[in-house]
Amino acid sequence: MHPYSIQPSENDGDLILAASQATPTSGLADDYQQPPAPKGPEGPEWLLSTKEAAKFLGLSPHTLSKWRITGRGPPFQALGRRCLYDPETLRRWAASRARRSTSDPGVEAES
Repeated sequence: MHPYSIQPSENDGDLILAASQATPTSGLADDYQQPPAPKGPEGPEWLLSTKEAAKFLGLSPHTLSKWRITGRGPPFQALGRRCLYDPETLRRWAASRARRSTSDPGVEAES
């Protein structure tokens, strides 16, 4: 079963991508609302644009763009000229960056 479903929103019949089970992840905004599903050739409906992924992670789109260049950011899929992100991959990536203290080198030191 796919973890996401498309549901109508309260705003003029727009569609939103909703998780079938609410599983809060530490470090992500608790009040995050799933963005509308892309329509047409933008990409698969379950993938997020850079802007949507940045909002999901609480970062700026510019930060994600810079991290794509350096290889520091989350995995993404390039479809044509677009860089798209899987929400579940973003959750796993964010969770993998957990630290116990500010001196904990975490995954960056292991790379």
